[in-house]
Amino acid sequence: MPAPQLRSRKALTELKPGTVLVVEASDPMSVIDIPHMCNEDGHELLAQDKTGDGLRFTIRRGAQKTQGDQVIRAAIRSISAASATSSAVSPPASWVESVTSTVR
Repeated sequence: MPAPQLRSRKALTELKPGTVLVVEASDPMSVIDIPHMCNEDGHELLAQDKTGDGLRFTIRRGAQKTQGDQVIRAAIRSISAASATSSAVSPPASWVESVTSTVR
């Protein structure tokens, strides 16, 4: 999962519903990944703008927390812990399937 999308998802799970998050990203694939994440997770993409160095997304946190939030938080903690000890992280296929099916 791309870093801007993962970091945005993490930040959104920690916000109260209705809170607005502004994300700045230099990854050109964010133009696809961030809107897709918003659609999948029930958040509202308020604006998408080009900046001098990349892209800016304004996202409103969805009204209800999903069961996927808990799975995502656990996954983020796992990735963060693994990243601290290794520069390359490959989650097991079963973990990826679990997160994908829960988030959808």
